[in-house]
Amino acid sequence: MTIHTKTLELKTEHEAEFIDITAKINSALAEMKTNTGIVLIQTLNTTTALYVNEDEKYLFEDLEKHLQEKAPKGGYKHDQIALRDCPEDEPLNGHAHIKASFYGSPSVTLAYDNGSITIGKWQRVLFAEYDGPCPRDNKDVRKILVRAIGE
Repeated sequence: MTIHTKTLELKTEHEAEFIDITAKINSALAEMKTNTGIVLIQTLNTTTALYVNEDEKYLFEDLEKHLQEKAPKGGYKHDQIALRDCPEDEPLNGHAHIKASFYGSPSVTLAYDNGSITIGKWQRVLFAEYDGPCPRDNKDVRKILVRAIGE
């Protein structure tokens, strides 16, 4: 049994978006040259999340509508920058933290066989951005850890 780790970087273009990263995960697994095992996929950002669902634009529109209703912008103590020990240019992103905490997961664990994740016909691994675009002001990109344990 071997353990392989790779960190993927992802640029996002919109404040809120869902990105299919299935091919990126499978490419990472192919580079690791393991055949069968389990893979942990973990976002390394606090205002993003992971899902396993369909890659379908109307579903994404429905999800975003629901998320805007449940966690709209504004009114969060987290957005009161003067009260916190953080840089003055800190984004007002309390809504994004709420979305990441309640709607999605920081990680998913999946089986893989023959160097590809084992998912259903319509399932895809989706990265959810709630506080984009990133990079903002040429700062960091989003990072996703891929750790495979297998043979």
